Amino acid sequence: MGLTKLSTLLRRMALALVLMLAPGIAPALVAESAALDIALLAPLAGGDTEAKLRVIAQLGQMPDQRATQILEALGSGRLRGTSSGELVIIEADQTAVDAVTGETRSVPADANSIMINNRLRRAIAGALAVSQLFSEHPGERLAAAQAVQRGSDPAMLPAVEQALATETDAQVRQALGIARAVLQLKHADHTARISAIKTLGDSGDGASRSILLNLLVSEADGRYAEPDEEVREE
Repeated sequence: MGLTKLSTLLRRMALALVLMLAPGIAPALVAESAALDIALLAPLAGGDTEAKLRVIAQLGQMPDQRATQILEALGSGRLRGTSSGELVIIEADQTAVDAVTGETRSVPADANSIMINNRLRRAIAGALAVSQLFSEHPGERLAAAQAVQRGSDPAMLPAVEQALATETDAQVRQALGIARAVLQLKHADHTARISAIKTLGDSGDGASRSILLNLLVSEADGRYAEPDEEVREE
């Protein structure tokens, strides 16, 4: 195993550990270790949204590049399922790739598109972002950190903190710091939210400024996006 692949594997193993130990993390993200096989993937072709969410979370934590390809195919409507439980990815040239083995094959006659709703789309985006936070390529890690900034899912905080602890690229570290601050804005502890506001304010980032201004917007009933006056005064 090359050094870059070993580094990526260690990053993901650390992620799996932090997800299991982190208190309060969304259950869907605490996925048990699983092999990429048809038994794992089968729920994707079914109608149980919760089961699909569990599979999506597991795929996001796997070091196997095929897991990322499956998530991307599911999100783009290129993952097809058959009545016998087979799953294939449809390529741009309309050839098919077996989702489990990665081998090129003919498109099954009964292959049907797997429909996803907005909840599943958000889960796919989150799983891909978590997966790419531990990529061996700095550019992919940077894009993932920026995606987390836009997603604002608090359940991603343990993964972001783990990525930040192991990140060596300065630009990626900065993006991860902003991502962590954005997620901390939803923290129950107001001191964590104050710390996040300071981080975002010091970043000089235009998007961060917009996020901070939104905290000061009041609704028609007088409620603010940030309910704590002490935090708003920061």
